[in-house]
Amino acid sequence: ELHLREKEGEIFFHPKEITFDLSNIQFSRYDKKRQIILPKKLSPELAEEIGIHLGDGTLSKNKNYFSVRGGYAEEDYYTDYILPLYKRIYNINPPLLKRSDACGFEISSKGIKEFKSKVLGIVTGVKTYVIEVPSCIMESRDKEIYNAFLRGIIDTDGCYYYSEQKQYPVISLGLKSIPLLKKVNEILKLLGYKPYFHKKSYQIQINGFPQFKKWTDEIGSSSPKNQKRIANIKKPLLWSSLDMILACGASDSGSNPDGGTYSQMK
Repeated sequence: ELHLREKEGEIFFHPKEITFDLSNIQFSRYDKKRQIILPKKLSPELAEEIGIHLGDGTLSKNKNYFSVRGGYAEEDYYTDYILPLYKRIYNINPPLLKRSDACGFEISSKGIKEFKSKVLGIVTGVKTYVIEVPSCIMESRDKEIYNAFLRGIIDTDGCYYYSEQKQYPVISLGLKSIPLLKKVNEILKLLGYKPYFHKKSYQIQINGFPQFKKWTDEIGSSSPKNQKRIANIKKPLLWSSLDMILACGASDSGSNPDGGTYSQMK
């Protein structure tokens, strides 16, 4: 079924280079002093950064303020991945800020603020309920861009877990913005997934071993915390890889070829 869905989606994908008009972006004196740069075209790295922003970012409406903050357990993710990512994209090098229950960074930059709001079209101020997927992501029609974007948003506002009740792995995204979730749902379907969109609870879920394997093979995670969760989901399996499960014809409900359930195997 996943294979057929992927084939249907292939008709849609025709990668298009998305370039940005930066001529009207103004840099502050401080921006110039720090030699801040702005991307001239959409890349997988920028797509992942956009996903990170939509998940954990804040863009002020009245000030040139931008921040990204996550849980305190995400310190390695910020130190080893997010801060270097922002260095490569924008040439910024903010210090990691740590508080009792959170860590992240904040920066004041007129150039970055205008790029994100005027060029990417990311909403400023309170984003709950109204934030959307930037049109440049959708217009790219590029699998690599879509995968990178999904990786960024799931790493910041998503979750990986194993459902003991259903006996299969779940990848879940919870954001209180129906417009954003609708677009994510559309992207997932184009990529060949079969997502479950729960509008009342503002959640999208991807269930089952085949979809879990497809995700980890093609998208994966840049977060050490999520990488550990993925490894823990795979660890109890009796086979060396999920390929064995699929090769033996096991269902996405977690049953094995001999009829036993995941719980019986543990």
